[in-house]
Amino acid sequence: MVRAPWETRSCRKQTAQPRAERRRRPPSKDAQTTGALRRQILWLSNRLNRVWKLRPWNGWAEHYDDNNPMIAAEECVVTPRLAELFTPGAAALDAGCDTGRHSAALADISYHVIGTDLTPAMLNIARAKVPAAEFREGLFENLPVDDNAVDLVTSALAVCHALDLSVVFNEFARVLRPGGRILLSGPHPTAGQIGGQAFLSGEGFDLPHVRNHAQPISDYVTAMTGTRFHIDSLVELPYDAMTLEMNPGHKFYPQVVDGALKGLPFVLIWEATLT
Repeated sequence: MVRAPWETRSCRKQTAQPRAERRRRPPSKDAQTTGALRRQILWLSNRLNRVWKLRPWNGWAEHYDDNNPMIAAEECVVTPRLAELFTPGAAALDAGCDTGRHSAALADISYHVIGTDLTPAMLNIARAKVPAAEFREGLFENLPVDDNAVDLVTSALAVCHALDLSVVFNEFARVLRPGGRILLSGPHPTAGQIGGQAFLSGEGFDLPHVRNHAQPISDYVTAMTGTRFHIDSLVELPYDAMTLEMNPGHKFYPQVVDGALKGLPFVLIWEATLT
């Protein structure tokens, strides 16, 4: 049988190259340039994505505390509970601290306070509001806090913006000391499903907003119990007359808003202990 030239042993010996030699060959200048360019593009893409995500929060920071019905609702329950949980020398983390509302309350009670948030504009306001606290820029998924560093974690209306609750509660468990507690508030999933979002100020019918993820209550339970938390209590606050009047749609269709929302669950408040 006649072999084609490329099928002969001599041809294979001449063209084949040992695998080790191929691995040892340094990349060409073109490949090095392409790799460096790809890394620069990836860095720039991540940076632009972060800046884009922060745009609404940075724009909202100055007016975040103004006429926010969820803030008005949850503070009635959370603020007095912070004082009840205090023990001398306790340290607290205010995760997703926004403008430092709960950080200020914690500092007034004499907690040692660390606040974290993703948004520089929010942190600037928090630092001016609570000079006694220490504020750090960081994500829920990678808190800039040491292990076993705090006795209490608070988070107000912020966990709802995270995509993976298990990662968030695992981080809470990491930074808490044994027996530490979490006290969290957030939009009730029912509110999220019927349009309850983090609305920014707009003109006319324009309602810019940052999305609240309407995670089911079962997702919270699974995430907490899966990260060694024992759930101590769950409070479900309903829409009342005050929160309805602060609803963005109330000024256009008050009777419709009142009839549709009054009495429905509006805000969740969780308390749990690390076992």
